Amino acid sequence: MPQNDKIGPTTNNRPSHPSATNLPQLSGEIVRDFFTYQSQEFELKKQESVSRDKELDRAHEISLRTMDVQKELLLKAPEHSFKHKCLFLTFILIVLMIIASVFIYCIYSGNKEVAMRIIETIVIIVGSGGGGYAIGKGKKSNPKTETAEVVE
Repeated sequence: MPQNDKIGPTTNNRPSHPSATNLPQLSGEIVRDFFTYQSQEFELKKQESVSRDKELDRAHEISLRTMDVQKELLLKAPEHSFKHKCLFLTFILIVLMIIASVFIYCIYSGNKEVAMRIIETIVIIVGSGGGGYAIGKGKKSNPKTETAEVVE
């Protein structure tokens, strides 16, 4: 075969595997360093695991304490509600006693016109209060939703 001067001889100077020449020689020192780093990494992961376990234990204790506090609050809720209702009823009773005493004084002193005005005022207050309460109660139980009609 005639050889062409332009192409030249076909020789491949590259190694068969590109990383075969770049590999460092494994020595005992490199292997020892590798195992040292691996053991340090293992110790760090072990410490992380221990700290994670402690954190989970603390979170569990906190949740148990929170549940105990909620339990106490739920047990005290009826007592608090009862005290609140008793104070409210006591206030209403005192106000009614004051109004009744003024009414009785007006009747015995001969001021029937003032007594009638007191009765009128009481009727107006009770009527408007009851009506406002009923309207407010109706709005809570039946919320109105706005709707739009489509006209075609």
